[in-house]
Amino acid sequence: MGIQYYLNVSFLEYIFYYIFSFKPGFCFLIMGMFSKLKETIVGERIVYYPGCKAIKLHTKNYKEILSKLNVNFISLDMDCCGFLDYTLGYDIEFRKLARKNLNFLKEKKVDKIITSCPSCYYCFKKYREILPDWDIQIEFISSIIFERIGKIEVKEAERIGYHDCCFLGRYGGIYKENRKILENLGYEVIEMQDNREESFCVGNLNDTNPELARKIADRIIKHAKQRGINKIVVSGKYCFSNLQNNKIKIVEFSQAVLDALELLKWMI
Repeated sequence: MGIQYYLNVSFLEYIFYYIFSFKPGFCFLIMGMFSKLKETIVGERIVYYPGCKAIKLHTKNYKEILSKLNVNFISLDMDCCGFLDYTLGYDIEFRKLARKNLNFLKEKKVDKIITSCPSCYYCFKKYREILPDWDIQIEFISSIIFERIGKIEVKEAERIGYHDCCFLGRYGGIYKENRKILENLGYEVIEMQDNREESFCVGNLNDTNPELARKIADRIIKHAKQRGINKIVVSGKYCFSNLQNNKIKIVEFSQAVLDALELLKWMI
């Protein structure tokens, strides 16, 4: 097993890759140290925001991933992003909450928000449209992972399906990163019948129309089985929860990444 890193790192990291190429795990550690050093020197204050509806295990997973990749971040007790207010048309309430969150983040001197919730990512980007003084960077967590992860060469790749979340894909424009990360970590990604812009909504109707929600989920599971897929990787709480079934294993993106990163332990 070997590991090859993308050359989207600093010049010093690039040199260390070749110096320590005989010990890839050590190179991985050195590169992470330089990334963390750069953040410290620049003084960038990064907050990780999992979202108020996030599943605790997934939040724990993402924090562990960020720590493994030497991302220097903090956690804050911040209010909801206002996703439901926005989608239900409560414009005044949404604007008030957005302003409150911006004032809170300014008080904490935050420069960047990293989120693992597709709905929150979409919502924070909307803040830019209604708050003229919004100057905080918004980044989805897979972009950070994509920048820092290497490629693991495995003898036999595990076949998985990847389901595109509506708010991450259609509304967020993020398709490539998650697939590439999974491939780099040794998975063989099988495309679902409805993928990318054409991805079929997972049916977040459990509270209002659970019967229809189940039919939508069953359609996705059926198409996956037809393609020989026995495991589907999804991003976010809603896709994870609404696709649960007894026919195919549903895995949240953080768990798939963490499982693969565990393979690097022996190399460090």
